[in-house]
Amino acid sequence: MLRESVPGDVAVDAGVTALWLDAVSNIARPKLRAAARGAAATPVDYLIVSHPLFLDELQPLVQQQQQRGYRVRVVRSDDILARGDHALEPQVLRSFIAEVNPRFVLLVGGDSYDYADNLGLGSMNFIPTFYRVADPIVRFAATDHPYVDANDDGNPERAIGRIPARTIEEFRRASTSIVERAQQPAQRFLAARWRLQCQRKLRHQQPRPAQSSAPRSAGRLCPGR
Repeated sequence: MLRESVPGDVAVDAGVTALWLDAVSNIARPKLRAAARGAAATPVDYLIVSHPLFLDELQPLVQQQQQRGYRVRVVRSDDILARGDHALEPQVLRSFIAEVNPRFVLLVGGDSYDYADNLGLGSMNFIPTFYRVADPIVRFAATDHPYVDANDDGNPERAIGRIPARTIEEFRRASTSIVERAQQPAQRFLAARWRLQCQRKLRHQQPRPAQSSAPRSAGRLCPGR
């Protein structure tokens, strides 16, 4: 409605030219949620920090770690970033991890150096990471190592990993692979590794064609265990 149609007994700021009126039920009300606290009464072995998009898909990974005897805690990434006014600042998450002091950390969600999508490529940053100089050529390399190196001595105090998913489908493929591989006997992967090492060693030991009297079979010399 225009300012001129407002009744004379209603005070309206002189700089207002129009007013928007609507029913109270149609006005959005913000939902307040407390920022995540680092310290907890129960110690945490395995900390999962996940973007809200993937929260409903985490149960298989949580159950897997619980079956291994680990005490698991899942925290929304936005609840942690709320401690820093929701800025995409990795230092806020780093401080939180140090307070929780888990043995293992899993980050769920990808990252992009183009936080504000300035390049117009549709970049999305689910969980921020650190960027460091890797060598004289690579001057801006992504790394999650500082998250678990609280005292900056170069030695991590805990293990960390990340599932850099950007869609639910990407996360499902990764989590399904993790769970299924963990159910396989360790001997299967150890045997495959031994066979690969054997074949590599054999290739280096192969004689030159002029010196070879008979072909050598890698499958025969490096049988599966």
